[in-house]
Amino acid sequence: MTVEPRLQTLLQLVDGIVWEGDPASLVHSFVSDKVEALLGYTAGEWLAAPDFWMAHIHPEDRERVLEEVRAQSAACAPFELEYRMLARDGRAVWFRDRVTPLVTGGQPVRLGGVMTDITRLREDEARMQGLHRRFEQVFAAMPIACGVVRARDGQMMAVNSAWLSLLGFAREDVLGQPARNLNLWADPADRERVGEALGTHGRIHETEFRIRARGGQVLDVLSSLEPVEFGGEDCLLYMMVDITGRKRAEAELQGSREVFHALFEHSPEAIVLLDPHAPDVNWKIVDCNGAACAMNGYTREELLGQSVHLLRPEPVALDGRELQEQRRYLEQLRNRGKTRFESLHRRKDGSLYPVEISTTTVHIGDRELVLGIDRDVTERHEAEAALEKSRAQLRQQQEMLEMVFTSVPDAIFLVDPHSSDVDWKIVACNGAACTMNGYTREELIGQPVGLLDVEPIPLEQKRAFLEELRKQGLFRFPALHRRKGGEVYPVEIVLSVVQHGGQELVLGIDRDITEQRRASEALERSHTRFRSLVQNSSDIITVLNRGGYVTYATSSLTALLGYEVDEVLGQPSLAYMHPDEYPAIRDTFAEVVCGGPGAVGRLTSRYLHKDGSWRWMEWVATNRLNDPSVCGLVLNTRDVTERRLADEALKASRERLLVSEKLAGLGRLTAGLAHEINTPLAATMNYLHEAERLAEEYRASVGHPDVTDADHSEIAAELKSTLEEAGKTTARIGEFIRTMRGHTRDTASGVQEFDAVRLASETLLMLAHQARGAQTDLLLEQSKDPVRLRGEPGRFTQVLTNLVVNAIHACEAAEQARRVTVAFEVQSGQTVMRVEDTGTGIGADVLPRIFDPLFTTKDVGKGTGLGLAIIHDIVTGHFGGTIEVRTEPGQGTTFGVTFPG
Repeated sequence: MTVEPRLQTLLQLVDGIVWEGDPASLVHSFVSDKVEALLGYTAGEWLAAPDFWMAHIHPEDRERVLEEVRAQSAACAPFELEYRMLARDGRAVWFRDRVTPLVTGGQPVRLGGVMTDITRLREDEARMQGLHRRFEQVFAAMPIACGVVRARDGQMMAVNSAWLSLLGFAREDVLGQPARNLNLWADPADRERVGEALGTHGRIHETEFRIRARGGQVLDVLSSLEPVEFGGEDCLLYMMVDITGRKRAEAELQGSREVFHALFEHSPEAIVLLDPHAPDVNWKIVDCNGAACAMNGYTREELLGQSVHLLRPEPVALDGRELQEQRRYLEQLRNRGKTRFESLHRRKDGSLYPVEISTTTVHIGDRELVLGIDRDVTERHEAEAALEKSRAQLRQQQEMLEMVFTSVPDAIFLVDPHSSDVDWKIVACNGAACTMNGYTREELIGQPVGLLDVEPIPLEQKRAFLEELRKQGLFRFPALHRRKGGEVYPVEIVLSVVQHGGQELVLGIDRDITEQRRASEALERSHTRFRSLVQNSSDIITVLNRGGYVTYATSSLTALLGYEVDEVLGQPSLAYMHPDEYPAIRDTFAEVVCGGPGAVGRLTSRYLHKDGSWRWMEWVATNRLNDPSVCGLVLNTRDVTERRLADEALKASRERLLVSEKLAGLGRLTAGLAHEINTPLAATMNYLHEAERLAEEYRASVGHPDVTDADHSEIAAELKSTLEEAGKTTARIGEFIRTMRGHTRDTASGVQEFDAVRLASETLLMLAHQARGAQTDLLLEQSKDPVRLRGEPGRFTQVLTNLVVNAIHACEAAEQARRVTVAFEVQSGQTVMRVEDTGTGIGADVLPRIFDPLFTTKDVGKGTGLGLAIIHDIVTGHFGGTIEVRTEPGQGTTFGVTFPG
């Protein structure tokens, strides 16, 4: 079918595919060229295949479209279809096909239409529908009461479940009703105030007013109103948070606030919120609780805005390496979700204490922050109180409360004792409740709390219990719970009544006391044995009052210190301790007393024996001042005099071993030193003997008639030449001794910066004779850069000497060329020294033990087994470096020593 040029031009202006076809066969007789732009096919390809149109309809739409075309065509009226077609590149393209039948004699004889691309429209609709569904889901699921009111007449357009729950209405009683008919305003002045604010600002943000629920109870709410478009109309979205409980607590009893505040104030856990991205302060403290202040000795004002490095034991240099490590740690924290590690903190007064730190990343608004929970692990028994204490403050900030809520180790349940469908229904619980009982949160929520009881509790008993709980305010009692797997375990339950949204609920905190009960039973068993054991204990057990006076002592005091018990009762404990140690003793006592109940201090000090001698005693003081059965500090004291003497003897033996090793190394150098001195010394002696002979010849020639002055001059010249040669060989000895003296001064000096290559050269010079005796070449490869190290030069020489001597010994049995190479290089700011030999290598069975003290494979007299153990300690301990070894049996061994920059 040909098309006139003008018509063709007009068809190009149509934003779609123009087509014509047979209504019976649905075969097209004309398709405009627009098909190529929209589907990638030419009009010729379409018309060449009679079933092209049907074949390219999306399989999911084909049957529907064909049925609709046949049915609509028979009606002989224009109609529209929407369907997808498959393009050449596989895309599914949505079309809206507007079809017009050409009717003759009441029957359609031709069909014509325009196919418009609506793919983008369809995608936009899908996105809008998705957004609408998500809005509805979010709106319905929001825990905050929300409603939508039409602006022009105040008609209620929508409310969520939280709104209905808060005000006690049914949805059908609200929707479509004017808001004024619901009689929500408890105070008309509030309504006028809200109207004025809307008229002035167009919105309301977090304004308090009072509303009346359906049942007549008046609620305090915090509300915000924002203009929104809903269903194509101007509306107001308002959100209400029930603050009735908070207002009632502030105005009347301060009940809930005091409970949570007490939990927070007694917690030993410090909670710190950090901003790792703060531009002005590195890892800035943006919030903290009272425990953080008390634990570290600062006020809250002193901590806020400071870097968390303030608490680290040593100053932090914010160089590139430190910042890179911080970024790596933050990325690791994001990936893992949380970390836990131990560290040291420094208080404001400079004292150090160990902490267990748990960190996690949190997002508040658009800020990524790091939440840190620090636990003073020296006071672990106070950890629970610290965690409870933290809740009071964190409750004021909902997001922070949620984070702390999930980290509490005790199980927390919120129970509805008035639920109509389930007896004492669990309405909320934390993660610890799930973990402790073996259920998921979904399995617990909505179930009766009796699910956990070992024995069912009658309903009447529960009602009486609730009435008593209202009177008492707080109950604490032990019970047994059953886990999902059937295991029964003991718990301590703390219950209190709380108000939430005008609803009375029961808050339960369950603590697994399995370990506590075991400890209690063990304590009970030990208590029955205490009296029979304490008097027969080899340790001295004493009790001091707050002033440090002895109020109790066991009879072992007589055996260890010679005093009768009656002699020390009522006496100050310091009277029996060495005056030089008073400051440390007073500090330890103060730490124990100030640390509170259960605080422990440990010290070793001298006690005066009745015979006038001093005995070393190790004692542990425990704070039992608040224990009514003790009322004092309990000291367990043990005589460690013999142990201390044994430790000192052991230390002396170790020092002697180290001296022996140094002497062994000195002995290995003796042969080389002797050779280097004896060779020129022998030449000097020969010259001196010759000089003596010439002097004797000269003396004998004096006055001889046959000896002329020329003969005397010749003898004098020979004598002078001989003495000059003797002077040269003597100078060689002096130069060698001066070199050795300089080397000795370096090895005897303290910590300093030194030239490692120079010391290595001097050390190899001293070992040259030993190497020649083993037919081994000594090579020194110098670095292009200066090699400066910091430490004691003597220790460096000891390391190098031991490694080179071992390498020479390893080469003695080698078949290949014998060579020991010492090389230096600087890598990434660190100095690496390598000692490489072509010896026999180290066997796989020996390699793991080479650094063990007293382990050696050498013959008797050639090694002590201390060399490698000592140099390992020197490298890692003194220089703070590392030592590694690579070996191949039969080929040789390389020791690599890395010194930090």
